[in-house]
Amino acid sequence: MKGAYTAELSPVAHYGQSVELDDGEQTQTFEITQVAPLVGIETDTVTVNDGDRDGPIKAENLEIWDGWLAQWRPTNLTQDLPDGVELEVYQGAATQSVYQARNLQGSITNDTPGEVTTEGGTTEVDVLSNLLEMYVYEDEPPQFVYKNTSGAQQDISIEFTGFCFNIRPVSQPSGQPVYIPIEGIRGGA
Repeated sequence: MKGAYTAELSPVAHYGQSVELDDGEQTQTFEITQVAPLVGIETDTVTVNDGDRDGPIKAENLEIWDGWLAQWRPTNLTQDLPDGVELEVYQGAATQSVYQARNLQGSITNDTPGEVTTEGGTTEVDVLSNLLEMYVYEDEPPQFVYKNTSGAQQDISIEFTGFCFNIRPVSQPSGQPVYIPIEGIRGGA
């Protein structure tokens, strides 16, 4: 285990460890009392006509039970997201313009989660889907906006895999808690 957003998908923390959840306004510390895998969970299928923008759509299949935290990562984004479709992800708080260039929201395409590097005549593709890892506390799943410029109507569903953690609040953690942002970036006043 190395923490959040690592190249290999592993639990951000284990049984008995502590996590510090940051919702953008405050942090709260929890102890993990149970860990379980979440495999092959798909979002509801969304049909987006060519030239349309649909959303924000709450990814309800990524909600987790009361008292639980989920760690999600898209598993097949290059296959799940058709050519000509862009995805915007919103989680919790509205992103403030101070954190955006010219008040623009970044978008993801099926080319986004990879980086091609060439060294000594060898070409490698590094998968960067770890940077799309999301954390959902109870019933606060991300919302997705789809923009379709593919030239045809598209049916879109994205598969996620990850882990769920049963957590309980603690005032004095045993050891250094793992820091986890669970909401979007909030700007200051």
